[in-house]
Parts: sequence; structure tokens; C-alpha cells
Amino acid sequence: MEYKLGKTIGKLITGTRVVYANGDSINLRTAILRSLSRLVPFEAFSLLGTPPRGWYDDWTDTYVVNEKILEEQKEHFHNFKDLGIERND
Repeated sequence: MEYKLGKTIGKLITGTRVVYANGDSINLRTAILRSLSRLVPFEAFSLLGTPPRGWYDDWTDTYVVNEKILEEQKEHFHNFKDLGIERND
């Protein structure tokens, strides 16, 4: 479910989703790695750091973000050419 929608049931409830640092949705490989990394013993203690970021996010270079804020930010930068940046999709 996290791969297809970028969110789990908990993220549906909280209005958040998982994305890469550039705001793109995660792929299947990343979703699997995030799930497997939760099996590491003492993984829950990774959330005690500052800022609280789980190893599953750190190891896969992903972020859990508020979906509404993400979409608002994307609207401001919908055209990278206006910023003088070429996008390589």
C-alpha cells in the first residue's frame, strides 16, 4: 500500500505520505527497504534522536510529509524553467 499510494493506513488518517527529498513518490524498491528496515532490532530507538527521524527514512533518503503542505509547495514551483533550472525526468 505504501508503494502504490505513498502512504499506509496510519498516513491516510494523519494526512501524510512518504516522498523522496525532491517530493517525488517512492518506488517499489524503496517501499520494500522501508518495511524491511523496521525489522532491525532497536529500530524504534532511532526515533529518539533530534529531529525524530526513523532509520527507515534515513537509510532510504525518504521523508514523511504533510500532503497538503507538499501540494501547496509544488504549486509554487510547477515550472522549473521559470527558476532557470532544467528538470531531468
